[in-house]
Amino acid sequence: EVRDAEYRLRLREQQERDAKAAEDKTRADTKADNCEDARATLRQLEEGQRLQRYDPTTGERVFYSDADREEALARQRAAVAKYCN
Repeated sequence: EVRDAEYRLRLREQQERDAKAAEDKTRADTKADNCEDARATLRQLEEGQRLQRYDPTTGERVFYSDADREEALARQRAAVAKYCN
């Protein structure tokens, strides 16, 4: 009985370690994906590509103004700083 209890304890501890490792890997993978996306968007903004979005009320395509681009640049730089470190 003592061996069974010790075995169950070791098994539970191993399962907890495995679950934590899987969670850590998922978190790291998500962070890497977010970093890649943030860098790609930042690169587009810095290269001066013409960006557009759709107006939620009319559904029409609206191109970014200079002010929109500057706001987007600031957001993307912050995202790169957050996800790529």
